[in-house]
Amino acid sequence: MKLPFSGEHDCEWRTIATEALARLEDLEKRAAFKDPDSGLENKRQFERDIVQMTARQQRFGSVFSITIIEARHLIGSATQLDADDIDDIARELLDAVRLEDHVSRLNAFQFGVVLEGTGAVGARTFADRLCSKFSATPFARPGGAIYIALRAGVAESSEHSHGVLSLRLAAEADLKRHQAPIRGQQAWLADLAS
Repeated sequence: MKLPFSGEHDCEWRTIATEALARLEDLEKRAAFKDPDSGLENKRQFERDIVQMTARQQRFGSVFSITIIEARHLIGSATQLDADDIDDIARELLDAVRLEDHVSRLNAFQFGVVLEGTGAVGARTFADRLCSKFSATPFARPGGAIYIALRAGVAESSEHSHGVLSLRLAAEADLKRHQAPIRGQQAWLADLAS
């Protein structure tokens, strides 16, 4: 972007404007890979992380897995997660991962985690612990505590993986296989509430 002024001399306001423009352009570049609601990385960055990890795997033989996490209210008719839900999920996910892992918000209900140096068994253990923790944790709201149910699908990248899409489809298929526990938790909580 070109500044709308010209001239031979250097002014203090010109220096300030140039620096502000550079900061704005930097923010714009970083915002393209951040989810504005959660502060987490977005789907675009999630896919970049997978591509980078795949390249690292091909070069060094390192292993990694992805976890796709879907969040819903256990009780209630909420069709959308509200800002408090998103904040709670983002905070808990960031607390649950290691520094080398990457957490992203993929869409309104889904989050993704790239687990560096972790195979499928470790990713499933991570996912199961996270789901158990969420289903047992009440989140305070003005109208009373709510419970957020998670279900998760995992996929391990292998030397034979065919990119982001195949890895994501494998995790989505695993996510569908783990749908039943949430239905069971909903029934249990409905019995508890009555």
